[in-house]
Amino acid sequence: MELHLVHKSAAGVNAVVGVKVVRGPSSGALGQIFAQLPDDLDVHHPLAAPFNPRHFLPADRDYYRYEGSLTTPPCTEGVHWLVLKDPITVSSEDLAQYHERIHFNARPVQRFSR
Repeated sequence: MELHLVHKSAAGVNAVVGVKVVRGPSSGALGQIFAQLPDDLDVHHPLAAPFNPRHFLPADRDYYRYEGSLTTPPCTEGVHWLVLKDPITVSSEDLAQYHERIHFNARPVQRFSR
């Protein structure tokens, strides 16, 4: 999996922080979000508690940088991408929560083991 933290400045400049996600021990932060995912689509659901996106980042913040576009329509160009070199982990149990609630994904999910 890959996690995208998408940002847009007041001036309209887009940036994305990409974080690779691999199977391993639970990161804790993702498990809490996956457990709260709603079953319905296109309905706003406020979170039960705030979260800190910093908890979705690995300890080592080294990254690759490039200019690209958003990955979903309208695929806006001129996006500043920062892709972190180190992954975070998600447990099999957390991943099961995700798969239980996210029934549609435009990309096939690859099953692999480390």
